[in-house]
Amino acid sequence: RASAAFGDLQPAQRRIIDNEIRDFRLSGAELSAEKKQRFATLMEELARLSTQFSEHILDATNAFVLYVEDEAELSGLPDDVKQAAREAAQREGGDGKQGWKLTLQAPCIYPVLQYADQRELRRQLYYAHQTRASEFGKPELDNTPLIADILRRRREAANLLGFASHAQVSLIPKMADTPQQVLDFLNDLADKAR
Repeated sequence: RASAAFGDLQPAQRRIIDNEIRDFRLSGAELSAEKKQRFATLMEELARLSTQFSEHILDATNAFVLYVEDEAELSGLPDDVKQAAREAAQREGGDGKQGWKLTLQAPCIYPVLQYADQRELRRQLYYAHQTRASEFGKPELDNTPLIADILRRRREAANLLGFASHAQVSLIPKMADTPQQVLDFLNDLADKAR
C-alpha cells in the first residue's frame, strides 16, 4: 500500500489491497502484544460460544415433535408431506403407530406453515420454531445466557480495536456508515411495509 507501485494499480486492485489491510486491522494485527493475546482469546471464546449456540438450535430443532392423530388437521398439506409425516410416525412406533409426526425440520415445517388450513397447527409449529433454544424450552438448550456472553465478548473485542460497539466494527465493510443509519433504514422500511 505504501509503495510507489500502488498508484500504478487499477482501481479494483487498489480496492482489494485496501480491503485486505482493513481486514488485517479488524483481526487485531495492529494491537499491542498484550491486547493481541486478549483479542485472540476473545475470538476463540466467540468461536466456542457460536458453536454451542448452533448446537443448541440443532438439538432443540431435532427434539421437537408434534403428533397429529386426526388427518383432518392436516388439510391443505401436500400429499407427499403427509406421507412423509405418516412414515415418520410409523418408523418411530412400528406399524401399530397411528397418526402423523410433524417436526421442525425444513421439509416438514415450511409446507405446514405455507399450506396447512388449520391455523392452530400453523401457530403451534411457528411458535415452537421461533422459541427454539430459548427460555421457553429445555433449560440445558437455552441460548439466552450464551447470547449475553457473545455480546459481552463482541463489545470487548470492539473496544480493543478502538470502537464503541460491535455494530460499528460490523458496519466497516458494509454500505451503512453508522448503527443509527441502519436502525433508521429498518424503521423507515417497517413504516412503509405497514
